[in-house]
Amino acid sequence: MYTVPDLAPEWQAVWIMISYNLFCSFAYTIYNMSHNMMVPLSTHNSSQRGLLAVFNNVANVMVTGIFVALLFPMLILPMMGSKEVWIGVMSVICIAMFPVMLLEYYFTKERVSEELQTARPVKVPYVA
Repeated sequence: MYTVPDLAPEWQAVWIMISYNLFCSFAYTIYNMSHNMMVPLSTHNSSQRGLLAVFNNVANVMVTGIFVALLFPMLILPMMGSKEVWIGVMSVICIAMFPVMLLEYYFTKERVSEELQTARPVKVPYVA
């Protein structure tokens, strides 16, 4: 995703268009949808859900706004002089993030379904 093969500029544009659209339509959607669904599945309490949603959105904005838009171009990008260095840095970032995503996957619980299993059934009177 973060490399472009050495082709003619037209074919590089085609490569970028296809890979970007595949990423946005499949990979990002799958990750982002499951990541954002953790908020409503964490609790029934609406104030806790609101607080979790705020923290989730703040974290997303901070990562994209501070790291991607400010720190990366100012600190890391000037040190990269070649395509090989770029590939190496991005590979290190991907390898470092893989265990973090696995931790999130394996240690996230759907607490709403646990609450439903332990709750007593509510009897609603039938009124004819």
